[in-house]
Amino acid sequence: MDLGDRAADVQALVRDRAGQVTASFDAVLADAGITAVTIPPRAPRALHLQPPRPDHPITDVTTGHIKRRPVLGGLIN
Repeated sequence: MDLGDRAADVQALVRDRAGQVTASFDAVLADAGITAVTIPPRAPRALHLQPPRPDHPITDVTTGHIKRRPVLGGLIN
């Protein structure tokens, strides 16, 4: 990572909790004097247990059957 002269302007990096970001990434930022701040996890209660788009009908999955099909040679189902 090379921010050059701009590293002095950056104080913090706000990031999500994605698995792609490892502790070594945070260590590199810390060595540059940048604080990594992770956002809190989101929960359905933040939406009052409503779907993201309440104007669209919700499919009832209890009445039908869920079929899976292998993709990429069974790597993803």
